[in-house]
Amino acid sequence: MKNIDFVKNLKEENYKLYILSNFHKESFEIISEKLEFKKLFHGKIVSCYCHLLKPEKEIYDLILREYNLTPEETLFIDDTKVNIKKAEELGIQVIHLTSLEELEKKVREKLQK
Repeated sequence: MKNIDFVKNLKEENYKLYILSNFHKESFEIISEKLEFKKLFHGKIVSCYCHLLKPEKEIYDLILREYNLTPEETLFIDDTKVNIKKAEELGIQVIHLTSLEELEKKVREKLQK
């Protein structure tokens, strides 16, 4: 998959990658096993484990605190506008994912700034 390859490239370029997801436990475990997420990401906050949901402020606070992330240096990508809006309110850089074809271009633009 092109997007998985892009994630692998970002990791090879020494970017720290994290998952912040509203996911059911069974589905997340199947997908993470199948796509070897553990190898691609430095950490994760998943709603089924922390009992919080995006766009609750607390889930964003949790990932920032858990992994010692600075909002201004963090890029959050999501396909849901309300989730993007909450992240922006907290000072996190965002990309509203509307097209997988545009993802790499948008990420590269943000990383150059």
